[in-house]
Amino acid sequence: MEASPHYAERMTAAPRPATTAPRFARDGTARAWCVHGITASGVFLGALGLEAVVRNHPRAAIFWLVAAMIVDGIDGPVARAWQVQSVLPTVDGNVLDLVVDYLTCVVVPVAFMAHFNAFPPGYIVPMSALVLFTAVLWFARRDLMTEDHWFRGFPAIWNLVAPSFFLLRTPTGLNVVITVALCVLTLTSVKFVHPVQVLEHRAVNIGVTAVWMAAMVWLTLAWPETPVAGRFVLLAAPAWFAYITIVRTWRGDPVAPGFAIGSAELTHLLVVDDLGRSVRFYRDVLGARVTDENSATSCVLDLCGSRVLLVTSDGPTPDTAAVTFATPVDPDVVSQELTITVPDCAAAYRVLAERGAEFLTPPLTDADGIMTRCCFRDPDRHLLALSECAPGTEPSS
Repeated sequence: MEASPHYAERMTAAPRPATTAPRFARDGTARAWCVHGITASGVFLGALGLEAVVRNHPRAAIFWLVAAMIVDGIDGPVARAWQVQSVLPTVDGNVLDLVVDYLTCVVVPVAFMAHFNAFPPGYIVPMSALVLFTAVLWFARRDLMTEDHWFRGFPAIWNLVAPSFFLLRTPTGLNVVITVALCVLTLTSVKFVHPVQVLEHRAVNIGVTAVWMAAMVWLTLAWPETPVAGRFVLLAAPAWFAYITIVRTWRGDPVAPGFAIGSAELTHLLVVDDLGRSVRFYRDVLGARVTDENSATSCVLDLCGSRVLLVTSDGPTPDTAAVTFATPVDPDVVSQELTITVPDCAAAYRVLAERGAEFLTPPLTDADGIMTRCCFRDPDRHLLALSECAPGTEPSS
């Protein structure tokens, strides 16, 4: 990645100044843990919902489910805005979210439906098992979302279905039909909207979701009365989402003509003189993983989640016409750079230096205090860099 043209002007001559704030607070780790804590708090809300079900308090159970939905709606955007995954890479926020969601979106609603007789006698156990079974398969899908952030299959939002059955007093036989249909849809590739991440109709989708939840709270407060307006919203909101689901599924996945970027993979090719020496550098110093070394002239590596192909110098090939592959001639003149973004540039610098990496300079921070970088070369003089961005900022190089 090319550096910003003004980057060199912003670099200071001295190393990054010391600060009295502890690193835990300085690098955003504290607030990253706070976001994960907010996500994990869903288990407490789920437990309170289960307690309400067991104590035969449907109102309280629905309120706890709504509270869990609100938490689930805010933690993701905050985590992305604060770059929690890069600040705290040892905790997988996606896995944490899925575990909590299975409790609050599936387990508690199933207990609610079973306890408050959403199904006819003799159907409670089979229906509950069917929901739990299909939902856990959906949460384990590797193709959970499309490139444009639609869910594949019904996203197991039983925390909306169960209260709707209860508040609308739908016939138990109809509940069985709806439940079976949704369980089948869970295992399909029918596209269901993510109200926040899908850009298409985003304002409308968020608005409809908010009104849906507000109507659910209103009907819960009014229960056992069921105001007509509230019942209308509980029917109209899912009808809207059903409509856009049909439209999006019928339209199919977006594919760029002649170039499907969603299914493409970028490989960075580096020309080396000594393949073994270079493999040892990237594997032993940088920690890259060798994924394919079946040739004496090339090797494929996985470096920080990116695909890097090392090849030895060679003449033109049929697909490259007159282009010759060669290592850099002048190490002080470069046209490319591999930048590795790290949460702590100084720490990474010390580790790689101990492993034998030779740096051009120690870590330097720009004049704005936004970016800290240091550069080094591989055995064939290819330029690499470590980069650390201040929390809440985007890299400019």
